[in-house]
Amino acid sequence: MPPLNPAPGEATTAATNRTLVTFQPTPPMSPYLLAVAAGRMRSLSTLVNATTGSSPSPSAPMRVSVWGPAAMDPLLRLSGSLDIAAAAYSYYVSYTGGLPLPLPKLDLLAVPGKRMGMENWGLLMFDTGRFLYPSAPASSSASSPSAWDLFQAADVICHEVAHQWFGNWVTCRDWDNLALNEGVASYIEYDCVAAVLSYILAGGSVTANNSTTAGSAVPLPTYPPSLPLAAPLRRLVVPPLGQPHGVHEGVVTRARWVDEDPGVGSVLKAENAS
Repeated sequence: MPPLNPAPGEATTAATNRTLVTFQPTPPMSPYLLAVAAGRMRSLSTLVNATTGSSPSPSAPMRVSVWGPAAMDPLLRLSGSLDIAAAAYSYYVSYTGGLPLPLPKLDLLAVPGKRMGMENWGLLMFDTGRFLYPSAPASSSASSPSAWDLFQAADVICHEVAHQWFGNWVTCRDWDNLALNEGVASYIEYDCVAAVLSYILAGGSVTANNSTTAGSAVPLPTYPPSLPLAAPLRRLVVPPLGQPHGVHEGVVTRARWVDEDPGVGSVLKAENAS
């Protein structure tokens, strides 16, 4: 298969059995966001008809694809990741007031051995440990063993997809403003996480096999969220023993949902007093 790039590519084979891949031009972008991925990969894709702001008419469909090594079964390892990615894209289009990305596609790639994620424009790259999520929970309970895995997948995907607008489409003038770039994405990602997980826990899925399933009947999330922040969702922010939040995540997450859980308020007061 042709390698991946922020823009689609077309491969031609010369008489020497070498393959030349020509990529379409990208929109103007910062050079640090360029990426190329080559190898044996498999994928799942869907077209997302995101609602543009308050308008009921959708924007042009965006092809969202999730990729992993060829040895893995995409339906078993990537279906949940695709559900999250599609929901996150839909949410941010609505969140920005109806600004679909000026890109022909959005690829999200699991890279074996990679640490953390990178928001390359149109070709996002992730560590396999957090990005790979097989499918949505069978019920709306957050007590299943995969609850923390679901939260981690939604968290990292919502963060890197946020950067497609905040950092990529609009980029800081200087590296001295990197904290602003990361800070904005880290702050708004939790709105996305809440909306996306409410969608997933309600049975939402873009990988449902037919339109009569309960999952396919759940609309993709928009802003403000049309689905309530379910009570089980709050427990997802508590990591298992030995897996603490990042520096910013714990306080921000609890501050977001302080009104949803009275117990959070006492924790924040204790932290502020210390």
